[in-house]
Amino acid sequence: MQLGSSLERQPQVKMTNRAFWRGSEKALIYVEGFWVFIGAAPIRLSTIMTFLLVFVFVAWRFRVKGWATAFYNGSVSALFMLFLYEFLFNITGGFPPWDMLPFWGVGLLACSMLLGLLQAKNHFVPRRLSTILFLAFIVDWLVWILVGFPFNLPSTEPLNLVAEFFNVSTKLLLPFAYATSLSARKLS
Repeated sequence: MQLGSSLERQPQVKMTNRAFWRGSEKALIYVEGFWVFIGAAPIRLSTIMTFLLVFVFVAWRFRVKGWATAFYNGSVSALFMLFLYEFLFNITGGFPPWDMLPFWGVGLLACSMLLGLLQAKNHFVPRRLSTILFLAFIVDWLVWILVGFPFNLPSTEPLNLVAEFFNVSTKLLLPFAYATSLSARKLS
């Protein structure tokens, strides 16, 4: 590459050890390791997969009420669990989410929480499986705190496998505990 080329003149933000470039432009969305980068924002693959799995699981359970209701309840439950998990994670790690989110992100978090609480009021029915999953989540979260609450960032080298185990296990337990407790029948 020649000095002074368009690639070298562009400012580069180092998010990880490697930057991905297509020609002279940085790719808008790319995957590296356990992370999906959308612009400069890293999102864990496990977060995206959990969101999609919870959405599909809840939408499928609510399909008997019509596809619009199924889509609504799948979206609300997936967003509620995503934001609840991230809220718990950031508070436990000492990073209040309102300090890290833009104004519209705080609004989305608050609205998702309110809609999720309304959904829980109308459709939450504790079952044996959901109770077991909630208890497993609580135990898993407490053990994670007891071992020091380690977590990985996109720049973490080498990867902390204990941190990754706890992140993925708690990220799956909480949303599926909630999702398995939702009933399409409205509670009286």
